[in-house]
Amino acid sequence: MEELPGLSRRVRVLSDSISLCGALLLGLGCKGATDAGDTAGPTRGVLALAGGGAEGDVGDAESWSARLYGGLLSGGDVTEDGLVRVAVLSAAEESEWLPEYFVWLGADEAQNWNVSDEAALDDLADTLSGLDGVFFKGGDQSVYYDLLVGGELAAELQRRHREAGLAVGGTSAGAMILGEWALAGGRDSTSEELLANGRSSLLTDLDGGSGIKPDALGLLPGGLVETHFTERGRLGRLVACLAAAVDEGAPPALLGFGLEQRTGLLVLDGVATVIGEGSVAVLDPVDATNLRRESGVPLQWTGLGLNLLTEGWAYDLSVGDVILGPDAEAVAWDGVATEPEESLVGWVVNGDETEDEERLAWVAERAPYNLRAGAEPPRLPDAVAFMDAHAGDYRGENQALMFRALYDLPGATGLLIGEGGMASADEAAPTTLLFTENLRVVAPEVAALVVSGAGVTARGLAPGPSPSDAGDGSLHDAALIGLTLHTLSDAGATGLAYDTARRSVVTR
Repeated sequence: MEELPGLSRRVRVLSDSISLCGALLLGLGCKGATDAGDTAGPTRGVLALAGGGAEGDVGDAESWSARLYGGLLSGGDVTEDGLVRVAVLSAAEESEWLPEYFVWLGADEAQNWNVSDEAALDDLADTLSGLDGVFFKGGDQSVYYDLLVGGELAAELQRRHREAGLAVGGTSAGAMILGEWALAGGRDSTSEELLANGRSSLLTDLDGGSGIKPDALGLLPGGLVETHFTERGRLGRLVACLAAAVDEGAPPALLGFGLEQRTGLLVLDGVATVIGEGSVAVLDPVDATNLRRESGVPLQWTGLGLNLLTEGWAYDLSVGDVILGPDAEAVAWDGVATEPEESLVGWVVNGDETEDEERLAWVAERAPYNLRAGAEPPRLPDAVAFMDAHAGDYRGENQALMFRALYDLPGATGLLIGEGGMASADEAAPTTLLFTENLRVVAPEVAALVVSGAGVTARGLAPGPSPSDAGDGSLHDAALIGLTLHTLSDAGATGLAYDTARRSVVTR
């Protein structure tokens, strides 16, 4: 067992414990954690959370969904009645495809169950004792919240999962409701909207209360789940949801889980293992500082820990250990900043100009994926950036490309700058960036997402193409352990800036 240096106080890396992953991918049980507290126990059921996206075809045993959903059934006949029975829950439209899929995966019986009215909820609560698995389809997590939370069905589902081995899973909104905290206020939102307004009304409930609920189903204790994470560029939204939760009383140890589409977590005995084509982000605010949530001004929060996990990597929920995947390699920044080739006085990039990406040392090209030197001097060293980063057509691609570039550039900094933001060099210290409003456009300032790779200690690549790949197979999602995330804006008011040479937030 090798412990890699330089990790946050929460995360320790276990290098060869991932031998349990082979059992997971075969749909078998494992004993990866000896004392997993609230997330494991001799009778606790399997938990499967999927980030959304199309499932594989019936008959395709290698697809992400066959392996993840098959893992959900790994507990087998927990009721000991000789049959494996699964209920597929939905509050909207139904089809026979998913029940048939579970039967193909090994269930003896699987049926749809619409939970959109009180009578159906009561019937399911009475039937739950005869089920071995429950799976929540996608839809709207706020509808699930309003229908279930505080009712008899939710209480019985929680009890049977914890005490009687009931397997529970969900995809998209059906996964989001399984966390302890959930965004479930009935309003849609984007990263750009929430980064532009620290106390956005989009995080309120339709009834006027908070849209960040502390009492979701709670089957993933201490977690808030986001889905379609990379596809919809939801890194900023996950930060904003965690910020709201912490501001409203959540413990700082609350973790945010960002699940990409066609990717998920299979939780067995308190160990959450990634299965799928993309990545899972684990966002940790325990050491974060400088939280500013004010109405009408951009969100600010600095020093969040961020780990990205891909196929075969895992997270021990009970003790905060990252368990390395089979492709993991140790990596470390040498601590030496590259000197600018020319003076950076007057250097600026505008969030509405994608051409300004050429003013960074590195540019990440999309199709095929390629990392090359920026073409417009003077270039900011040791950094890669994406302008208009939250534009709907390529927000997910930008997020995936930034993390892949940080895989290839140990110790570098990645920047996601929205249309309403800009970054400029401090005249007194030109390698220090000030993030301010882009006055060239009629749009609110959007906080920049600044990701430092200085603390990365381990990295890997997903074995197959990313869900964000352009179709040529060249872009694979990155696993990175030890990233640090900052949201920065309004430098004149906050006095905070980012020193690209030291890879740290500084006070002017």
